[in-house]
Amino acid sequence: MVRLARRHRRTTKGATLAEVAGSIALLLPILMGLMMVIIEVSDYFVIKHLVAYVARQAAHELAYSYGSLGHTSMNSNGTTSGAANTGDATYLALINNIAVPGVIKKNSSAQFRTYFNIPNSPSMSQSYVTVTVTYRSGPGLPEFPWSPLKVGGATFDIASSTINSTCSWPIPH
Repeated sequence: MVRLARRHRRTTKGATLAEVAGSIALLLPILMGLMMVIIEVSDYFVIKHLVAYVARQAAHELAYSYGSLGHTSMNSNGTTSGAANTGDATYLALINNIAVPGVIKKNSSAQFRTYFNIPNSPSMSQSYVTVTVTYRSGPGLPEFPWSPLKVGGATFDIASSTINSTCSWPIPH
């Protein structure tokens, strides 16, 4: 009777081990997929935070240069509201020196859209600069979102994946 109990115990140990191994084999792909999703979502928020920081810094630098230093040539309309003069050397020098590794490349003024809002009536008392920064995966920047498989339904259209941030900063007088 004791021998029979020992034999029965050995066979259940093997069955338990097989069940655990089977459970791990079934759950491992699901857990790995969940981990990849968590990493992508965290990458999005890191990039979004950095792009917002760059937008604030660019708006601050452009507002100071326009208002305090008098570089009105950065505005395509001079002293009235208008888009940035992308051919202006001062504007390009400020924008092209902004770089955040992995998010904004140096000399990448195409990632910036700038608009100068200058009041044209007494009801509008404050002038300000609005800067929109766009992150788009490309040469020299990390691919976002990352698609490790690139097969079947797991592919992403990388060209249309963008992250934008806009900031307005008052122009000092």
